[in-house]
Amino acid sequence: MMTRRHRLALAAIGSALSLAACNSIFGFEERTFDPCVEYCDGIMSTCTDALKQYQSEDVCLTTCALLDPGESGATTGDTIACRQSHVETAATQAAADRADECSLAAFGGFHLDGTAGCADRCNLYCAEMREICPDTELGAGDPEDCASACAAVPIDTAWTSADPDLKDHDNSIECRVWHLANATQDTTHCAHADGTTKCEGITP
Repeated sequence: MMTRRHRLALAAIGSALSLAACNSIFGFEERTFDPCVEYCDGIMSTCTDALKQYQSEDVCLTTCALLDPGESGATTGDTIACRQSHVETAATQAAADRADECSLAAFGGFHLDGTAGCADRCNLYCAEMREICPDTELGAGDPEDCASACAAVPIDTAWTSADPDLKDHDNSIECRVWHLANATQDTTHCAHADGTTKCEGITP
């Protein structure tokens, strides 16, 4: 059954396609109209290498489509606008100082130490498991059970997608949220996002 958020995501994609068609007629840049394009272009060019937050721009775009737009300039709230504000702040910093802002700007939306920023890590994780991975035990089960399971997952301030072992096997909420974002493109990542086959703390 299609959920409200999936309908919103499809509507957002449809609107983007319609805008792209209009833009091609009038010669406007489509990024002027699409907050996800602006956000994903920004985070993919600002948070790079060890601070990379999405596997690809396509993953970023499909993930972003699940988020509420929010009010421009907001620095709190589980929205695109909040994450975009932190992308813009990160862009003003030296690359070595961007880690926390890039974490706040990412899908998870929380600080490096796991405290809430644009989002609370377990609220975000459990809500999106239900939306993206509804066939998993955590996605289909009682939200309170998911919240308890999430609270027991460690936070790893040293997690990075640049390290293959950490990216795929670190028993951390960062690892699980990374794979949850990837599951918007490929649902095989759902088993990684819930710690069944990856993010389980077992390094090959």
